[in-house]
Amino acid sequence: MRTRFLLLAGVLAACAYTPPQPPFADGEVFVIRGTTATGEAISQTFTLRGEASQYDGRWQYAADGRVAGTAALLTDLTQELVALVDASEALGARPDARVVACVVAPAGPGWRSADGLLVQGPPDAMLTLADRVDWSAGLAGVRAVAGDSGTCTLTRG
Repeated sequence: MRTRFLLLAGVLAACAYTPPQPPFADGEVFVIRGTTATGEAISQTFTLRGEASQYDGRWQYAADGRVAGTAALLTDLTQELVALVDASEALGARPDARVVACVVAPAGPGWRSADGLLVQGPPDAMLTLADRVDWSAGLAGVRAVAGDSGTCTLTRG
């Protein structure tokens, strides 16, 4: 009898589980507006392309910005931290190429606009920064690793 009860409980639990759903849709538009730490104004529009992939507790989307497929939007499952990263300058062999990221802490699902940090640097330095950021620490964790950064607003179009 106990085995049947445990089996039934297991079946009910499996039926009740709903996997997390991607928070954004293919074709959704995002706009970054901000100022770098050196005072340069940034304004860029990005369009999400394709399905989201999920890894390590985060969603990742490919995005088109200045160049198709050179940007990505990352968010944790609860949208406590969202990062839009533009690597379009890193395509060539330019020694001054940079990757630019706007990292925001929106007010949860359904947000329309959020303020945050504008971080930029050479591709290798930005990869190192991405590996060192503690997503659970929010913007404070990004600021602790990034150091000097600008400000940005990320808006869902």
